[in-house]
Amino acid sequence: MKSSYEKLGKYIRQIDNRNVKGNKEHLLGLSVQKKFIPSIANTIGTDFSKYKVVKYGQFTYIPDTSRRGDKIAIALQNDYDEGLVSNIYTVFEITEPNKLLPEYLMLWFNRAEFDRYARFKSHGSVREIFDWDELCNVELPIPSYEKQNKIVREYRTISNRIALKQRINDNLEAQGIMLLKKYKEQATSRGIPWKTLTVQELVDKNYIEAPMDGNHGEIHPKVEDYVSSGVPFIMANNLENGYVNYRSCAFITQTQANSLRKGFAHKGDVLLTHKGTLGRTAIVSDEYNTTILTPQVTYYRVKQYLSPYYLRYYFSTDDFQKQLESWAGAGSTRAYIGITKQLELSIAIPDEVSMLLLNNTLRKFEIMRLNNYFEKQQLLQINTLMLSKLSRR
Repeated sequence: MKSSYEKLGKYIRQIDNRNVKGNKEHLLGLSVQKKFIPSIANTIGTDFSKYKVVKYGQFTYIPDTSRRGDKIAIALQNDYDEGLVSNIYTVFEITEPNKLLPEYLMLWFNRAEFDRYARFKSHGSVREIFDWDELCNVELPIPSYEKQNKIVREYRTISNRIALKQRINDNLEAQGIMLLKKYKEQATSRGIPWKTLTVQELVDKNYIEAPMDGNHGEIHPKVEDYVSSGVPFIMANNLENGYVNYRSCAFITQTQANSLRKGFAHKGDVLLTHKGTLGRTAIVSDEYNTTILTPQVTYYRVKQYLSPYYLRYYFSTDDFQKQLESWAGAGSTRAYIGITKQLELSIAIPDEVSMLLLNNTLRKFEIMRLNNYFEKQQLLQINTLMLSKLSRR
């Protein structure tokens, strides 16, 4: 053990308070994002007295790590006076909160290094378990109470700024979608209703190129082909809030990219996820000269009349998202809309005046959103750096 480190077991203890009153409020689950989430368990006929009570300031974790990828589900309960969790979860609390702040400990749990440690220490033949003894053996630096408070305040300040930027972007997104609805209603009232065309008709009118995904067949890049930097290889989960998160994507070499025949997305292309994770959208930025798509993602390339901004926002409307949901999964166990089927999708096309006005406004929205997104990414990097430096404090 490092000289300045202490074992966590010195400061924590298990809690096993059952819901003897039979309360049914605040039934919670855990996510690998290390947050409590509303439980989706079927509670019909459930005996709620068997659930464990987790009070404000207490922790809960799921010892079974075999089905959660590289992260362990663990969280600090700071939303309710009391919540309820499954009796298979482990609830614990800090015994000396004047020496170890719960919020400081949660920062330690948020470190990628902790997840790697927990996965390495998990064991079992059928299921891999990160048991209580292993958790107690976790070693961490415990600075003074004042220094812990300072670290928590700094992290919280940045986190609040990140949340603010996300709220602003969510609001701009909602405003943009509402504008589409408003302009469509106004056009109808003026006697010039918007036309509804299929994707194939848009291709025939030369408004867009034929959409294309990244189905690379036998030469599809594999995990062992990924490199630390190179050409971005975009999957569905890399599309976040209308943008491509290049920090989370895989990369392949330029040589391998040159061997592929399709799926090359350009700056300004509108991306749409059509397999597994359905309906995410993004506009390709100019961060990389070359971007390769996986079979999960289709690009839509505007040629004339239509605006990429309009198309991206239209893809995010309830009408279009419901269309995707209703068409996906027929005869399949996984949501999927192939390129041929996408050609049948319907898209409402504005009149010229509406298109011009919408393009100008949505473009301004996207500039603001992009600036907020980049600032958010920078703040996330700062927070990640702060977590990594906890071991040196």
